[in-house]
Amino acid sequence: MTQTPDEKWNNRLIKAADTQNPAALRQALENNADINTKTADGFTAVIIAAFTNHYETLEILVTEGAELNHVTMRGNTALSLALHHMPHGDAQKCLDLLLEAGADPGCDKSLAIAAGKGLTEYVTRFIAAGADVDNHAPVISAAINGHNDILRILIAAGADVNASYENGETALSYAVMNGYTDCADILIAAGADSHIRNDRDETILHRAVQGGENFKKFSADFFAEIDKDVQNRYGKTALMEAVHRGYDDTVVLLLEAGAKTEISDNSGQTALAMAQQLGHDDCIRTLIAYGADTSSLSGDNKEKFAKDVAAYQKKIKQAARRKRQQILRRYNRGRKN
Repeated sequence: MTQTPDEKWNNRLIKAADTQNPAALRQALENNADINTKTADGFTAVIIAAFTNHYETLEILVTEGAELNHVTMRGNTALSLALHHMPHGDAQKCLDLLLEAGADPGCDKSLAIAAGKGLTEYVTRFIAAGADVDNHAPVISAAINGHNDILRILIAAGADVNASYENGETALSYAVMNGYTDCADILIAAGADSHIRNDRDETILHRAVQGGENFKKFSADFFAEIDKDVQNRYGKTALMEAVHRGYDDTVVLLLEAGAKTEISDNSGQTALAMAQQLGHDDCIRTLIAYGADTSSLSGDNKEKFAKDVAAYQKKIKQAARRKRQQILRRYNRGRKN
């Protein structure tokens, strides 16, 4: 298909920006190429220049009056794409050029990107320029990456600490899963709701367990108000999540906090049955020691863990004997009085 002269120079303009060719870019503009012409996915020459982090090309386009706030089909602008390169190459020069020329940090996800990258200076500048502190949930971006100072700045500017993504995850759930205790404390102090569940019906306790070793960074008091036996969409409790992953230390901590062993998931499995299926012997021994019903153990495992069962039964008998003795002592003291 034959191109019109305008289409030819428009295409050359886009190609010049993509190949970082200032001379070809000027030639296209001199031949009346539309400086704001777009590709099929909504990229303009200025967006391409920012994305490729090429300052000279970007400067020409900005000087010639290119539209700076055009948003692509995926919600990006020249500013947000320049941010992706920070702190490498000419990214900072490109960012400063765009901001000084009037790029609006409030029309896309620039604030959220800056928050996620820990760019305190740009977070502050974007907020001062009027960026919406809840657009694309920058508090979540900051919490995911453990940026305490940026989290405080966003909260002070009025950001919603309970903002969530489409999957229901909040800043608190990500902070907990990633083991960022300071971020979690900042969010709780600012009013974050620790009872919000994600779209899989998981609590922050589920997410903490899924974080592996990160779970042990939090004190037992942090999860004191969370029901230890809440089941997610699949019927799994936090204890089952720990067993599934073979995290025996976490299993111990959850059992000490009062997690129940007899709950079954949607497939009818208890934590012990799951541990047996997955071959997590340490978890099996721990669950037996805390009184899990051993009727689900297979023939081989009944023999294999017979000593553990016997030890638990002995512990129960000893505990019952001590309790009986305590009752009798109290009774006898009462009779003497």
